[in-house]
Amino acid sequence: MRILFPASLLGLLIVWVSFGRTDSSKTLPPNSSSSTNRNEAATTQDRLRREFDELKQSLLRLKQRLELSPRPEDKSRAHAIEAALALVARQGTDGKFTTLVKNLRQSDAFANLDTMQQVMNRNQELREDLRKLIEILAKDNREDQLRKEKEDALKTLEKLREIIGKQERVKANTDLGKAAKEDLIKAQKKVSDQTKELAGSKASKSGKDLPDGKDKDGKDKDVKEGGKEGGKPKDGKSGESKPGQSNPPEDKKPDESAPNESGEQAQAKKQIKEATKDQDKAEDKIKKGDNPGASQDQQQALDKLKQAQKKLEELLQQLREEELKQMLAKLQARCEKLLNMQIAVKTSTEELDKAIGSLSTKKPGRAEDQRGLELGDAEDAIVREATAAITLIEQEGTAIAFAEVFGQVRTDMILVAGKLKKTEVGEITQGVETEIIDTLKEMIGALKKARQDQKPKPKPNEAGKGGESNPNNDQRLLDQIAELKMVRSLQARLNQRTVVYGKQLNGEQPSTSTDSKEQERIETLRRDLFDLGQRQVKITKVTRDMALGRNKAQ
Repeated sequence: MRILFPASLLGLLIVWVSFGRTDSSKTLPPNSSSSTNRNEAATTQDRLRREFDELKQSLLRLKQRLELSPRPEDKSRAHAIEAALALVARQGTDGKFTTLVKNLRQSDAFANLDTMQQVMNRNQELREDLRKLIEILAKDNREDQLRKEKEDALKTLEKLREIIGKQERVKANTDLGKAAKEDLIKAQKKVSDQTKELAGSKASKSGKDLPDGKDKDGKDKDVKEGGKEGGKPKDGKSGESKPGQSNPPEDKKPDESAPNESGEQAQAKKQIKEATKDQDKAEDKIKKGDNPGASQDQQQALDKLKQAQKKLEELLQQLREEELKQMLAKLQARCEKLLNMQIAVKTSTEELDKAIGSLSTKKPGRAEDQRGLELGDAEDAIVREATAAITLIEQEGTAIAFAEVFGQVRTDMILVAGKLKKTEVGEITQGVETEIIDTLKEMIGALKKARQDQKPKPKPNEAGKGGESNPNNDQRLLDQIAELKMVRSLQARLNQRTVVYGKQLNGEQPSTSTDSKEQERIETLRRDLFDLGQRQVKITKVTRDMALGRNKAQ
């Protein structure tokens, strides 16, 4: 059962931060130095201190529960809570609460300006401490953990495939019986050692695990140095441990799996470890000249190794599905934020255009130019948000058409920002803003559909049948048809804008007008038209890449 982080804890912190801002730091009236007001403030702050102590205890109990959960995301949350508690200790938050209560209980707390300033400063420090605490608790570390888990699984799978290939070659030589006995023993031992290393089990000095109950010389472990036999010393006393010492059972071994290792990966490691036993048996039988028996053991080892391979491939598929789910949700949220920001800028652009149109000169004045600069800055903020989203898409690597559409939308945003700063708020600017909004809506629709359509993919084919499988190959961020639709819409908007620019330019040359602003307008149109040509080249390239399958996950 998944353990969720209780939002009520974060809510309580946020209330405290708000309380600090609206209560303790406000300007108090002249009569606020009365003992009644002072005691009330001190009592309230002392209550907050006790609630903070209770919150810490709740966090500690939650951390302990999360640490026992088998889910990697719960363990990640436990680490976040541990970091938050460490931050509280490091910042001395408890001491700041105590000092604040002590200052408020002073008789001149509201009369003495120095004391009042100390109260306000300490209150501000507490608010900052609590804000930092909220940031740590609200942060989701699952993304980093997911990436690390995927990298570990891929690394293990790559080594495992290499071992399987080597074991198959050794088995083929065993079956043929043409290789020299010593060469065959050496080859099998090498593969066995590599398998043990991958499983995390250490080989003995002789290079292989020892039979149960035997030491490195092949003698019974019960025969000890110093004359101990049968587990007892010569004096006949049992081998009980002395006070302060412990003798754990010989067959009890510590858990060799990593602390944050997933269930599938732990199962795969277990299968790999089991395969090493068959490999050791095969090596012993080769030494005895029993190649048929060795071949059977080698096949059993291969079967277990391939089962481990299947587990890892299933794990990678699950991780990929979770990765896509997170990516789609994150991109949709960013696109919705961009859409709201762009709609606000477009509304203000239309208002500014109407304001300029109502002027007798029909030209922007100083106030309108200032408003245009403010809108340009707002559009720059949209550009920064879009850049962050594009970085996410490019890192993911499978949605090249979506990345290109997003890139061209950002180019339009940059274009709009430049025009707004020049107070060019007419038909062309508003038209580009409308295209940005329409594109963002289309992108949000595609992301929503992708999230709705996202279903667990069939498990990879059983390893060893039909060749190796790559569970990432058919898992794309967006369906190719959805990407093609966006490319088609992008092409249509590009064609439409080309027509608009052509009508605005209408064959004019800068030299035909004596007005400097008109010359600048014509030059800008010509540059924008050239930019459309460059964008057409990019659309052509991305369409070709999609046709060649260059947007598959690596």
